[in-house]
Amino acid sequence: MRKRIIPTAQQHPPIPDSDWLDLERLAEVEITSEDPAHPIESALLPKGGSGWYAAHPGEQTIRLVLTSPQRVRRIWLE
Repeated sequence: MRKRIIPTAQQHPPIPDSDWLDLERLAEVEITSEDPAHPIESALLPKGGSGWYAAHPGEQTIRLVLTSPQRVRRIWLE
């Protein structure tokens, strides 16, 4: 067996803001639940915040419904 030690965090070059879709303008979001103190907008919009939390435990669904077809080259999920 071969083994290699890798760094714990990969450094990615910054991605220009112009490459990202304007979700606020181009999409509607559907969610199964939301904690009022941590709305979905704080996870999806650049202004951000503390991120999205569900209102209750268990499997959750976040669906982005684009208003028109868009070319999606990458999705960044953290």
